[in-house]
Amino acid sequence: MLDIFKERLHQKYRTLDFPRKAPGLSPRYMGRPEITAGDCGSCGACLDVCPTGALRKLSPAEPGPAGETGGIALDMGRCLFCGACARACTAARGEGLIRFTKDYRVAAFARESGPWLEQLSKDGCQVICQVAGHSVEEFVRALEMYVELCPWAAGYEINVSCPNIAAGGAAMGSSPEGASAVMAACRKVTDKPLFVKMAPVNVAEIAKALEAAGADGLSVINSIQGMAIDVHTRKSRVAKPKGGLSGPLCHHIAVRMVWEVAQAVDIPINGVGGVMTGEDAAEFILAGATCVSVGMANFVDPCASLKIAHELEAWAESQGVKDINELVGAFEC
Repeated sequence: MLDIFKERLHQKYRTLDFPRKAPGLSPRYMGRPEITAGDCGSCGACLDVCPTGALRKLSPAEPGPAGETGGIALDMGRCLFCGACARACTAARGEGLIRFTKDYRVAAFARESGPWLEQLSKDGCQVICQVAGHSVEEFVRALEMYVELCPWAAGYEINVSCPNIAAGGAAMGSSPEGASAVMAACRKVTDKPLFVKMAPVNVAEIAKALEAAGADGLSVINSIQGMAIDVHTRKSRVAKPKGGLSGPLCHHIAVRMVWEVAQAVDIPINGVGGVMTGEDAAEFILAGATCVSVGMANFVDPCASLKIAHELEAWAESQGVKDINELVGAFEC
């Protein structure tokens, strides 16, 4: 062990531009089991070897993973990811209907955070999971996994601010065509509410395209690109030349963009950006947002959201209204 330490002590530290570049996975890596479409021979080999009873035989009337009747169903809550079922199916049929995918991020999230979030859902909290990707196909695949592994989710937020690797790194949602392509593809996957987190680019036109493609709501906006240079070292103060600027510094830009989107669409808007007080939230409401998100303030004060809600309630009462919805979009030019 000491020899290995000495050998690697002076090696240059290496990093990857994650998630654009990810470390290669071992050929033996098993992400999660997946039952593929096909004609199950009902041999029962997988049922016999499963140590936790995660697999069960479907009745002739029950739909399988691709809509076919009969076959095998998998309970991810009981699965140990041991791979015995996949090996047994392959041995029995030559080519198995059960395989282990290479997808691991959503599966890991569902396994690590799923029980806690599911309990929140049972307690009445509406849990919304964010979906990200660098191509239309990645968005669809990630959403399909959420639908399968996180049935407790009340809805999903499609983050089209992610860079499109195939298009040279431009944000997926930087054009009406790109944003609507992602939205239309995701709309086919689920009937649950789909919100879209928009890039701070051409928001009114892109919002119209997203509404037409089936979006149920819009989150406006994501962070704004900025730079910070150390004048002494002449290098970036952050890991890359550019970074996302968020918090109070982008609040008034976000308010303006919420107002522009509210003039363009009829679907609900979630105001995002620099909400630190009840008055910050009230600005979004007056601009046309039907709800607001609190981000950075939670790092300053874990109880910030509760305080902001109380301040917002007090503001609404001071405006002489019984329902805060009367103030949505009430900005007077």
